Amino acid sequence: MADNRNDQSGLYSLSGFAYQIKVFFYYAMLLKDENSSIEFESLDDIAIKNIEKFDNYDTTFISKIEDENSTYQIIQVKYTKITEKKTKDVILRWLLALKSHSNIKKFILFTDEKYSNNNLINNISAKELYRYVLSAKKEKANSIKSRVKTLFFTEGTYREFYKLLKKIKDNMHYISNNDIDDNIKSVASNHFKRKAVSEVIYCARLVSALKDITHNILENVLLTKPYILNLAELNKIEEKIIQHTNEIMPIPLSYAEFKKVNTIDIDSYTRKREYKQLQHCELPLTGIKRNLQQCCYYVDFRHRILAMGNHEKIADIELQSYENFERVQETLAYNNKDTPRNRLDETQKIKNEIVPKPELSLGTYIYLTKEKEIVGENQISWKDEDE
Repeated sequence: MADNRNDQSGLYSLSGFAYQIKVFFYYAMLLKDENSSIEFESLDDIAIKNIEKFDNYDTTFISKIEDENSTYQIIQVKYTKITEKKTKDVILRWLLALKSHSNIKKFILFTDEKYSNNNLINNISAKELYRYVLSAKKEKANSIKSRVKTLFFTEGTYREFYKLLKKIKDNMHYISNNDIDDNIKSVASNHFKRKAVSEVIYCARLVSALKDITHNILENVLLTKPYILNLAELNKIEEKIIQHTNEIMPIPLSYAEFKKVNTIDIDSYTRKREYKQLQHCELPLTGIKRNLQQCCYYVDFRHRILAMGNHEKIADIELQSYENFERVQETLAYNNKDTPRNRLDETQKIKNEIVPKPELSLGTYIYLTKEKEIVGENQISWKDEDE
């Protein structure tokens, strides 16, 4: 898969969260039979309104893989330097999980090699961990420490605490990965028919699949629900992508073809900045949906170009669109006609000459109205937020 580390869009700018999703994608490629599934769930209470700040959290998501015997593997992803305190918190999460699911057969701590982490789990004794939990005097009732303390020191016993800790250590696997992208390219080979197409097409398929899975995860996170992916659902994602990304299908799809397979669910946009900015323009619902559709078309095109390693082209496209907007804003202000609708209409009259299709030009402007964490200094506003 192409290196997207310089891409500042969307989730890729949220490095910790994006890395977790890539690890989830990697393990999804290992699903083998109809009884297998993989689950992406949050164990901690994270405020959804702060979703753009996921990068500040210590990978608070765990994936669970279920096989035909209803046993589980738990994968804790850490895209950070793992301290002794963080190691203890990982163990406590696993204790809580094991208390609820006695059929967990493997505990995996997955980290990036660049952090030079060491496996500290076996160095932490039961007594040391016990004292660490007892230090939770001022912790919130729903904190990890408090929940473990309640389960094992009020309702349970130290003997059970010791027994479960031993099971974790006996079945713990530490993985220090040096290139998750290359690993995904390797294990996804059969899923996305690597040998049947060029490497460019193969990479484009992987980027499309990662985009679809990322979208599904976020939709479930916003509903405070786990995202569960089984082999049947994975096959549906694969089939759609293989059909729409091949040697004879243009990249991107024609706009008409794209609209057929990518409908707009307006309810999923109402809290997003690009939707709110379009509302300021007093567009009818049909106009808002059309602009969002064109934005999605550009996003799809953007990911495909990035998959080919052409980061410079995307940077040039978005800079040209932003400067077009700036010129329009300056002219409207000079003529005392600076309104949200005028900004939108006059900006979209200027075609971005770098993109091949007019719908992509229109969509670029809407894309740049997304949150600043996604588009950076090129953010466009039809209505300034300090008004």
